[in-house]
Amino acid sequence: MAGTSNDDLSGYLSGDVIKVYVGPKRKRYSVHKALLTQYEWFRNKILYSDDSLISLDSIDLLAEDPKVFELLIGWLYRNNLNAISTTDEEVAKEEVALSVDLYLRACEWDMPELQNALIDRMRIRTTCEYGFFPRKLIKTIYKSTEPLSPLRSYIVDSFIYKGIQWDEDAEIEGPIDENFFLTRKSALRFQLDAGNQEFVLDCYEALFQLCAKSKIRDPDRRTGCVYHAHKGGKKCRR
Repeated sequence: MAGTSNDDLSGYLSGDVIKVYVGPKRKRYSVHKALLTQYEWFRNKILYSDDSLISLDSIDLLAEDPKVFELLIGWLYRNNLNAISTTDEEVAKEEVALSVDLYLRACEWDMPELQNALIDRMRIRTTCEYGFFPRKLIKTIYKSTEPLSPLRSYIVDSFIYKGIQWDEDAEIEGPIDENFFLTRKSALRFQLDAGNQEFVLDCYEALFQLCAKSKIRDPDRRTGCVYHAHKGGKKCRR
């Protein structure tokens, strides 16, 4: 179903329904089995997992977060994700964190279409902490992803671009000069204090690469699939 039109969804909704018990409190969900068994990670969970209690019509996923699982199920059934709140900052922070959690699981589960849907969701609304990701979330992302991860690239570009908002006199599309670096100095120190050294190094590398350009581009407005995961090197279908 992933990456297909909504018309193709009907083929996954005509079969059996499985009860899925999620988290330590075993919150129950009823899900069409075919929606889950199309993915290898779920088939392996049924076949090999020691912490799953299997029967013909139920499975326990005790290690999963119910809120993250709900986000996954919503995507499976609708082939899209609800927009993150644009008015409630606390809700937005929670939704961004949940999106990151599911993104990291999607990396483990080899679900690039879900990864791309989640990063597009975050690109629409990442106004937390002046428009970029909280330090604890950055630490989680770097601990759980590879150096060339599209999510790493996005949070670095987002930090560099949106950090300009700390300088009231700077222009968002202003030139990259000495002032451009100085306005981000204190922000980078905060990241170092939080133990995000690798992130800071990536930011400096990205900044130096930008020196050859006259302006920095808003990562949320870039066209195409620059931050998408591409399985087998294939680009996204338009």
